[in-house]
Amino acid sequence: MNAVHFNDADLNLIKVLDALLREVSVARAARRLGVTPSAISHALGRLRAMLRDPVVVRSGRTVRLTPRALALAPVAASICEAARGLLTDAPDADPKQWQDTLRILGSDYALAAWVFPAVAAARAAAPGLRVAAISLDAAEWERQLIDGAADFAVRDHQPGNPKLRWITLAQERYVVVMRPGHPLSRGRLDRERYCRAEHALVSVIDGSFQGAVDTQLAASGRTRNVMVSVPTFLAGIELVRQSNLLLSMPQRLAQHYRGLIVGRALPAPSPSFEVTLVWHARTDGSRPHGWFRALIKKLGTAADPRRLDSKGAP
Repeated sequence: MNAVHFNDADLNLIKVLDALLREVSVARAARRLGVTPSAISHALGRLRAMLRDPVVVRSGRTVRLTPRALALAPVAASICEAARGLLTDAPDADPKQWQDTLRILGSDYALAAWVFPAVAAARAAAPGLRVAAISLDAAEWERQLIDGAADFAVRDHQPGNPKLRWITLAQERYVVVMRPGHPLSRGRLDRERYCRAEHALVSVIDGSFQGAVDTQLAASGRTRNVMVSVPTFLAGIELVRQSNLLLSMPQRLAQHYRGLIVGRALPAPSPSFEVTLVWHARTDGSRPHGWFRALIKKLGTAADPRRLDSKGAP
């Protein structure tokens, strides 16, 4: 089957393809491009003829992208971003005119501590900017960025793929939290009292009762009593609010729940990790993407949690 000659191709359909790939919905793609759903449906027919592929197919009550469409996602996005870059006076110079959708991968910690504050701050400046927060799959996140299924990821390490860009947001460390009024919320919290207490542990994958804090304690010949394992930090916060369990967690997330929980310095060598914001090189020239990257970085720097001492909360 012969390929469509470049001179015969309707390049305006690339915009439609990009919108459909991002939204996986005719109605949402129409809203994104400022046209009617009927116009998108007609364009989809021409697009299918040009690509000789259905692009989207119905699956029950929903639609899904074809393998060829998924493979074309990064190409279509790159073409559209390059075209926007040529139009220096384009409407996307004004955040209030943006109608983009940003898809962000992150754990519950990453979303609550980093993404949601940026989303809240973005609402006034860019009211048409939509954000899809997507649960992070540790095995698939790089592929999702490369394939165009996601725009950003907040991670605890640098990416391995050279097509991906990243910036460091912060060096994060752990603190220990408990309910207000907990017996250990007053007085000195030393290592002995910490190890004797009962603890909850966040284990994202396998319900383990051993974590990074336990590794640090073992190096000095100590152990602690981990009694409950939960899959997310937010579940852990709710658990300690209703019990006398302690929870060791990233400091920035603990800071967001001041008043609901009490934070104390960890009386042991604190695990630490680098928080990075990762994206694909094809979005380097996108104003909405660049603006949102800068916003997360700015808020992260401005809201850097105050240090805890060994005697009490911040």
